[in-house]
Amino acid sequence: NGIVLTGGKPFPKDDGSEGDLASAFSAPMRVGAVRSFALPAGVNKKAGESAIWSGSGGIGFVSQSGMFVALRGGRGTVTATLADGRRFTQTVTVIAPVVPSPPPSPSVSPRTVISD
Repeated sequence: NGIVLTGGKPFPKDDGSEGDLASAFSAPMRVGAVRSFALPAGVNKKAGESAIWSGSGGIGFVSQSGMFVALRGGRGTVTATLADGRRFTQTVTVIAPVVPSPPPSPSVSPRTVISD
C-alpha cells in the first residue's frame, strides 16, 4: 500500500508481499533522466536472490540493477519480480520535450501588374 520513498516521506510497513518499488522520487521525469529503483525495505528474499527487472509502456529502459532511463514521453511501469513470483511495481510518467512549432512560412501574394 503506497509508494515507498525516501526524502522526508515515511516508509510503510512491509509484510513481504507484493507492493510498490522504492524510489527516491515519484514526480514525472523528463526524457533523458535516470532514476534508481529498489525493492522496498524489509522485503524477505532468499540469500543471493535477485529481482528480474522489466519495464512496460515503451517509455524507457530498466537495467537489471533497477536503473531506469527515460527514452520517450508517456506513462508506463517498472516492475521487479522475485523468483517466488512476488512482483513490485511503480508507475512512471515521462514528460516529452516540448518541440517548438516552426514559424509560419511567409505567404506569397501574387503580384499585381499595372500597365499604362
